[in-house]
Amino acid sequence: MNVHRLYFRLGASRPKCAVTLDKRLFGIPADADLYLFAQNHESVGHMSEDVREAFELCIQELPGSDSEDLRALGTFLKVFFEGGFAYNKKEHASASSYIPRVVGIGALGVTPAFEGQGGIATGYPYHFDAKFFHYLDAVPVSIAAISAMSERHGRYGVCFTRCVFIWDGGALESEGKLDFCAPAPHGGFFYMPRDLSQYQALGGLLYAFGEARDNLEAAVSVAAEAPSADQAAPQSTQAVRQGPEGDHRVCVVCLSSDATMAAVPCGHRAYCPECASQLAAQHRANCPVCRAAVSSVMRIH
Repeated sequence: MNVHRLYFRLGASRPKCAVTLDKRLFGIPADADLYLFAQNHESVGHMSEDVREAFELCIQELPGSDSEDLRALGTFLKVFFEGGFAYNKKEHASASSYIPRVVGIGALGVTPAFEGQGGIATGYPYHFDAKFFHYLDAVPVSIAAISAMSERHGRYGVCFTRCVFIWDGGALESEGKLDFCAPAPHGGFFYMPRDLSQYQALGGLLYAFGEARDNLEAAVSVAAEAPSADQAAPQSTQAVRQGPEGDHRVCVVCLSSDATMAAVPCGHRAYCPECASQLAAQHRANCPVCRAAVSSVMRIH
C-alpha cells in the first residue's frame, strides 16, 4: 500500500482539531493547521504473538540503524503498529470551504525525537462511565507496557479539546435541565477494556493533557495532626475535609479503585485504601506524584 494512502486511511474518519501548540517545539510540520488521531492498522488486533513480537523488535531496533531507509521503515512500522497523530493543511477550495491534505504524521513515544523537543504531560487518571466514549472510537492498545497496566488499558483513543457530553440525567422532564461534562478541557487520552461487555461493566480511564494536569494534581489541604516524618512507613489517619463532589480520581498504583487516600504532608490524593496499606507494609514512603517523603496517609471523605 502506498504510504500516503495509508496515512490518509489511518486518520480519515477521525475528528479534527486545530493545532495550538508551538509547532517547532513539538516537531509539528510548519504548514499544519489541524491534527487528528491516526489509528494503528486494523490488522494489529488480529496478529499472532510471533508477529507482534517481530513488529516490536523492528520498532525497537531499526531507529538505531545506519541506513536511512531502515530508520524510515522503523518509523513507518511504529505508526502502523501503534498509531499516532496525523497533521493536515487546509487547502481552501473557496472562501468558506477547504480540503484537508496530510502534511505529516507523528509517532507516539516517551523519549524526545530531537534535542529540545517538547512533550505533552498527562495528569491523574479519572474514571468515566461507558456512556461517555463510544467503544468504536478506540483502537486496541498494541504497546505491551501500557496494556499490562490494568484491565481498563485494552483500547485507547484521543479526547479532543472542547469535547462536551450532554445527556438526560433524569431532570429534563421535571426541571428542563440536562446533565453535561467536559472531561478534558485541554484534550487527553482515554482508555477502556478490550472487551465491550467489560467496558460497559467497568468503564474507562481518562488522562488529561497539558495545563489540566495542574488542576488534577492539586494537593488536598492537610490540617490534621500527622505522625512524625521519621516513621519507617506511612500510617493511615482519618482525613479532615471533604473531597470535590463527583471527583472520581483513580488510584495511581492499581489504576482500578477510587483514590480516597491523600499523602501527608504533600497532600496529593493518589491511593486507594488497599494500596496505601500495601505501601506501608513494604516501607515505601514516597509520594508517587511529587516523590516527597510521606509520613502518613489520610482518608478523604
